[in-house]
Amino acid sequence: RMDVNTDGLNDYVSVVGSPVSGVATFARSPNANATLVNPGWVVSGLDTSMNFNGVSTVNDAGTLKTYVVGENRTILVFDGTTISTVNSGRGLFRDWMRAAAVPNTSTVYAVGGDGQMMKYDGSSTTSITTGTTELLNGISVVSATDFLIVGLNKTAKRTTNGGTDWSTIDLSSLSGFTALYEVVRSGSTGVITADSGRICLSTNSLGTWSVVQPDTGYTGALFAAGIKDANTFMVGGQTG
Repeated sequence: RMDVNTDGLNDYVSVVGSPVSGVATFARSPNANATLVNPGWVVSGLDTSMNFNGVSTVNDAGTLKTYVVGENRTILVFDGTTISTVNSGRGLFRDWMRAAAVPNTSTVYAVGGDGQMMKYDGSSTTSITTGTTELLNGISVVSATDFLIVGLNKTAKRTTNGGTDWSTIDLSSLSGFTALYEVVRSGSTGVITADSGRICLSTNSLGTWSVVQPDTGYTGALFAAGIKDANTFMVGGQTG
């Protein structure tokens, strides 16, 4: 375990380990004031009328690009200098986008309410059926076909064929939480953050899961997770 000094900022909704060594990126949205925090730069007030829920980074020929999704079905991309808006598929999402995953430089996946999921390939946006109507809070994409999504009421599902078929990850035997927020993977390790200060942890390629409370004194929601490798990950929540 390690504690991270985040300069008093709170309510982190997403945190990612970057493809650029040693860089962590955070997104937060307290009081409708979206902020990206990254060692060496802080970008605040991206749109003070809007909350952001998800962040994902990709290394584009040596340039760290950060994609942020949130309210009003908005996707922003920040290249370290310029913030721009990409096609957000407003006709597909009825409300907020809750999480994003960017497996390569030309593809963005996002999930949200009513089990909705979309893919933006750089030119067009398509909907992906998930087989659930639960609010989806998190997504992990490791390839063009392998996705893991999580949400309310212990919803956790995986597809290995790009969304054609989904299998349920059964967490019903685990106790102490209800809502799932973010999911990250590295090698055989999977981490899902939850409410009540819990995380779900798998160390055998998502085969079996256990529930862990990293800090027994903390019982708030853990909204965010970032993973560096199979042995190193970080989580964040309501108190930063």
